[in-house]
Amino acid sequence: MTPTDCILCKETITGQSMPEHVLLNALGGRTTVRDILCPRCNHEMGIGPDAALAKSTEFIRSICDFRAGDGGRAAMITGLSQGDTRFDLAPGMRARPRAPKPLDVTIDENGISVSIEAYSEKEADRLVTGAATKIAKHLGHTDARVIEAIKQDLLKDKRTQYKPAPPIKQQSDFGCDASQRSMAKACLVLWAKLCGNVEVNGERFDAIRAFIRRATRGPDDTDFITLDTRAHPEAPAEFSRHPIFIWVGSDADGKVYGYFRLYGAVGWRFRLCSAGGRPDQSLCLVSNPFDNRVYDILKGAENFVDPTWIWEMAAATEIDGAVMRQLSELVALATERAHERWSTDLVEETFGGIDDKDGELSREQVDTFVKRFTAAVLARHLQTAIDIDDV
Repeated sequence: MTPTDCILCKETITGQSMPEHVLLNALGGRTTVRDILCPRCNHEMGIGPDAALAKSTEFIRSICDFRAGDGGRAAMITGLSQGDTRFDLAPGMRARPRAPKPLDVTIDENGISVSIEAYSEKEADRLVTGAATKIAKHLGHTDARVIEAIKQDLLKDKRTQYKPAPPIKQQSDFGCDASQRSMAKACLVLWAKLCGNVEVNGERFDAIRAFIRRATRGPDDTDFITLDTRAHPEAPAEFSRHPIFIWVGSDADGKVYGYFRLYGAVGWRFRLCSAGGRPDQSLCLVSNPFDNRVYDILKGAENFVDPTWIWEMAAATEIDGAVMRQLSELVALATERAHERWSTDLVEETFGGIDDKDGELSREQVDTFVKRFTAAVLARHLQTAIDIDDV
């Protein structure tokens, strides 16, 4: 096998290189390449610019419950607050209130009092078990049957409440300098996949390489990085109305651009080289953030991005109303998906443990479900929409 040189540091890649995601794993990327970045550059990008891009999209990925390329869920957003309410936000818009004292067991001469605040049946069951265990130990018992009996006695006083989720306002720093370096790197990696490392290691790509590695820019800064807020070309329906796509292409003179679009809302164009690249080439990696199993690399007639659309771009000066409408539509779709999951979870929580050979429900079971459903629906309709004005 012929040794290749890393497209960032130009050092020869020795040994087994790690797979490099073209689109970040955190953003749902599944396409990987080898022998394009050396292990050191791969690591440095991963803990630097790539981590910054993943962090800048963390909130939108969490509320939409977008999965990573390896199937992992977005991280829980912790430490949010609204008024006196403190809460965390689990993926899929699941608010997790932080009770000041989730479990309070008081044992004194006046008797035993137990106070529990939980955000789910599972959490409540865990806390009740803890309270029952503490009470049993105080009474000098450790037998599991005694603990279970105390637990069942405590559960008699359990009350379920559905409260409107607090309004959520979070700023997402799309397109910060470090994030732009990660996006530019993705474009350069895709160009190397198309044309090879030798092409990319030419001096004509040194300016974009310096920006990716050290955030430095040369004297010719014209159209080096261009913000784009236009409506994007319509992607095939299977990729949704909010695709993530990375496009690279060149004109007849070998001027090469890369383009990175986030969730169909906002994009950045990067000038990879001014002239002398391989002419008349183009390639597009596109992914559906709602289902990252749906992705493809498109060439030729399949490529939905017309190069003319890239060349004729005029620089936007700021995030505008079109971007906000795209993000608002994205959040609305995510909210509908969250409601569907909530309905499924509610039914499973109420009826999941039923073991009835005839499949019939008791009047008590139906009453329980109706009460929970009514309370939850009222809470849902009192919710305040997520504010994305600070994106």
